[in-house]
Amino acid sequence: MARPFDVPESHCHIPTAECLPLLPCRVPDSSPPPDSSESSSCEDDAGATVLSQIFDVMNRIVNYFEQTEDESKLTKCQNDMERGGVVVMVVETLMARPSLQLRNQAMELAIKLLQPKNEHVQESFVRYFHQVRALTGINGRG
Repeated sequence: MARPFDVPESHCHIPTAECLPLLPCRVPDSSPPPDSSESSSCEDDAGATVLSQIFDVMNRIVNYFEQTEDESKLTKCQNDMERGGVVVMVVETLMARPSLQLRNQAMELAIKLLQPKNEHVQESFVRYFHQVRALTGINGRG
């Protein structure tokens, strides 16, 4: 099976939340979320730095395909990233309550993966949200 961007199988791996312990400074669930004006202790963490670099590279890749104005190539890029586990990585990153910079990078990538109207990626986000909801017992009703 062809991999994204024609990289040999042995050199192609989009990290996911399961394979990279990138946010060891996860805020306990009982703690209130950090104030958006304050930096999190994750900011100094080497794992958070790596995750920030990963988000930066992925955002640049999607930007490249957006600029080509070829919607089929953009959609292929978005779908390849989704298959590589980027949706899970974005959601897990946001759930870890990282620094403001990481939150912004994760949200930026999520938006870029969904635009202009990528229903495949949208469905992947919905499926993962339902999995999280089922695992946490959150029923979504106030």
